[in-house]
Amino acid sequence: MAGLQGVARAHDGADRSYDHRVRRWWPEQFRSATNVAEEKEGNAMSARTPEECDTLFERHLNAGDLDALVGLYEPGATLVMAPGEASVGHAAIREALGGLIAQKARLTLTVAQVLRAGDDVAVLYGEWHGHYTDPDGALAEVAGQSVEVVRRQADGTWRFAIDDPFGRG
Repeated sequence: MAGLQGVARAHDGADRSYDHRVRRWWPEQFRSATNVAEEKEGNAMSARTPEECDTLFERHLNAGDLDALVGLYEPGATLVMAPGEASVGHAAIREALGGLIAQKARLTLTVAQVLRAGDDVAVLYGEWHGHYTDPDGALAEVAGQSVEVVRRQADGTWRFAIDDPFGRG
């Protein structure tokens, strides 16, 4: 079924996402990060567009794949998990994201807007929601509005340079 979902250009030139779960085409700006075509041959852990950084973050977090999550960040990237608490570099980011995985976090991310600065830098404005398991074993609901800076790498893939999940909240 995964081959039935993806992005296509409609006859009017507008991008559309097909969601096979509800058999409907959605305008591209309303697509969830999960409504993107499966990765083609090659490195399935690398974002080919700025928006795919969020697509892959959602997929890898929900799968509990810490190595793949950390691989979405530049070596010197900054992740802000709480105001005033920045995790800089892969080791610190691994520790911060490891906490999310340990709490069995499940998130849905949606890119609301992309602003590009040339061909190599983009700012993503996003919205996300989901839940995690608190220390007492209860599900806790979470939501936020993010700001992320992503940068094209030498191999043409994109990675997070700055990730602030609460940057607009």
